[in-house]
Amino acid sequence: MMVQKLFLWLMFVVGGFIVFKVSPIAIINEMEDLFTSRHVTLKNKVKLYKKKKKRKGVVDVIVTAKDTLAHSYSLHLYPIYCLLSAIGFFIGLVIGAMLENRAASIVIALGLAYTPFLVIRYLSYNNQYELNSALKSALSNIRGTYLNNDNYIFAIKDNLLSMRNPVKEVYEELINEVENFNVPIVQAIKNSRGKINNDIWKEWCDTTIICQDNKDFRGALTPITNKLADVQLTNEEFRMDMSTPLKNTIIIDTVLILMPVLFYFIAHDWYVQFMTNPIGKGIFAVDLIAFFVIAHGAVVNSKPIEYKR
Repeated sequence: MMVQKLFLWLMFVVGGFIVFKVSPIAIINEMEDLFTSRHVTLKNKVKLYKKKKKRKGVVDVIVTAKDTLAHSYSLHLYPIYCLLSAIGFFIGLVIGAMLENRAASIVIALGLAYTPFLVIRYLSYNNQYELNSALKSALSNIRGTYLNNDNYIFAIKDNLLSMRNPVKEVYEELINEVENFNVPIVQAIKNSRGKINNDIWKEWCDTTIICQDNKDFRGALTPITNKLADVQLTNEEFRMDMSTPLKNTIIIDTVLILMPVLFYFIAHDWYVQFMTNPIGKGIFAVDLIAFFVIAHGAVVNSKPIEYKR
C-alpha cells in the first residue's frame, strides 16, 4: 500500500513537470539562487568569520561539492548531481516501503541522497592524482627546455604535444593570449595562475613571472619541479599503502549487502522472521548505516597528499 502511494505521488510530480513544462534542474538553479543571493551585511560577515569552524565529514563533502566541480571545470553538472540526489532519496523511501521497515527506509533514502556528493569527492581525488602527474611531466619538460633557451613561450610550445589536460589547455590559452591578442607574457602568466587549483602550480607561475625580468632566476624552477616529483612519489606510496584497506572495505560492504540476499535463498523462513521482527528490522537498519559509514570513510581517507605553501 505504501509503495502504491509513493508511486502515485511520483506520477503526480512528474505529471506536474510535464504539464507546466518545468525542468527539475531549472528549479534547483532557482532555489540555489534564492539562498545564495541574500544580501549579507559587513556586520554579519564579521560574525560569520568569528564563528567559522572547519567543516568535517558528511557536511564538508556536501557543502564543498559545488566548489569541487568548479575546480574540475564541471560546474554545469552540479544540478544533475542534485537531481540524482533527490531521485536517490525517493528510491530509498520506495525500497524501505517495500521492505516495510521505516528505519531502513530513512537510512537508505539519506544514504542514496548522499551518494552523488560522495561520488563527486571520489572523482575529485582521482583528478588530483592525475593533475599532480600531468603537472610533474609538463613542468619538468618545460624547465629543461627553458634552461637551455631564454624564450618561455618557445619552451611551452616545444613541449605542448606531450602535455596532458588540464595543463595543456591552460598553456594553449596562454599561447593564444600572447600570440593572437598581444597580451604581455607576464599578464598571461598571471591569468593562467588561477586556472589550476594547486599551490605548486601557483609557485611555478610566480617564479616564471620573475624569470621574465631576471633570466638568471630560472634555476629556481628546479626545486619547484622537485617538489612535484616528491609529491607524486609520496602519493604513489600512499596509494599502495591504502590499496589493502580499500580492498577490505569493499569486501566488508559487499558482505553487508549480500548477507540478507544470501539468507533469502538459503534460509527463507529465517529471513522472513528476521525482516518482519522489530529487532531484526533495527539490526538491518544498523547494518545499512554501517555500509554507508564505511563507504564514506573509504572515500574520505583516500585523499591525496598535497603540498601547502
